[in-house]
Amino acid sequence: HLVKAFRSTLDEVKYADILLIVSDINDTEVGEHLEVTRSVIEELGSSDKPVILVYNKCDLCEGAKMGRHGDSVYLSAETGEGVDALLEAIDEEIHKNKKKFSLLLPYTDSSILNKLYDNATVLGVEYTDAGIKVDAVLDRKTQGMYQRYIVGGE
Repeated sequence: HLVKAFRSTLDEVKYADILLIVSDINDTEVGEHLEVTRSVIEELGSSDKPVILVYNKCDLCEGAKMGRHGDSVYLSAETGEGVDALLEAIDEEIHKNKKKFSLLLPYTDSSILNKLYDNATVLGVEYTDAGIKVDAVLDRKTQGMYQRYIVGGE
């Protein structure tokens, strides 16, 4: 019944780049909660999104190792310990599957440059006799969108 009550809020998952599933590590039903969460994410059609599992309240667990372990991060929101590991995991996931490319846009397609600014990280632009040379960092989706303009990459 909670899922129904929060359905419109949960629908926002489809717009996320990364999903953080935050759980109380001390909750005896944490496994069941994760199963329900993953099931709801699948129902919402977002099971293809990258997920970082975040276990909070580790300061209350004797001998808990805070930080990053695989695709999980263990932290204490109260003390701040482990938060740097979470930020590092998010940063790594954001930049995963991104590569630097050189694109050559014909002047007749110069409007593509504005779209690149919206959808990529533009590192440099040079106006040449052959067209507009753009160095940019693209993710897979953006790479596919502008594949015909790519002339080189790293």
